[in-house]
Amino acid sequence: MTPELFERVVGTEFYRVSYVSGMKQDGLKARYRDWNRIFLKDATVEEMQDAWARTVVKMKSYTPDVIDEVQATKESEDTSFNHGANVTNSEEFEL
Repeated sequence: MTPELFERVVGTEFYRVSYVSGMKQDGLKARYRDWNRIFLKDATVEEMQDAWARTVVKMKSYTPDVIDEVQATKESEDTSFNHGANVTNSEEFEL
């Protein structure tokens, strides 16, 4: 990046778009990647959606089905013992 270009972009607000690209090694959480495109803060939702729709058909790393897997895992964990993870400061918890 040239110093001139750097000077022009400093302080500019923009959107960074991330998308789900698979599961982390633990198999419990989604892994995300950043899309190699940014949008200025005044971009409309429609503009971003149109650009995404044109690009996503070529993206091999985009795996939206992973969200369903993560949600199913979270739902099954909600019914299991959480070892005090939801204990508030006012509650005592002993192991």
